[in-house]
Amino acid sequence: LRQSDRKSVALQAELNQNDQSFPCSVLNLSTGGSKIEIAQLLERGDTVSLQVGPGAPIRGQIAWSQTPYYGLRFDDDNEDIAEKVMAIATYG
Repeated sequence: LRQSDRKSVALQAELNQNDQSFPCSVLNLSTGGSKIEIAQLLERGDTVSLQVGPGAPIRGQIAWSQTPYYGLRFDDDNEDIAEKVMAIATYG
């Protein structure tokens, strides 16, 4: 069950995994996670970080996959960063 509301967005971002970076699209976003579309194959449980705009990347894990769509669950200590990203998504 989700603990925070998700906002539909259309943001270009980068997903970082094991010192590699892959372009992706962020389709929805909340302070707890996001849904992305990416060509790279990922697996549930993979540790990744999402770079949306300037600032620090948001660390998290792949929570689910339906290739090419993936759900990210952000790490709990990322809440401040995720709130800033939500502000970017909401207000530009």
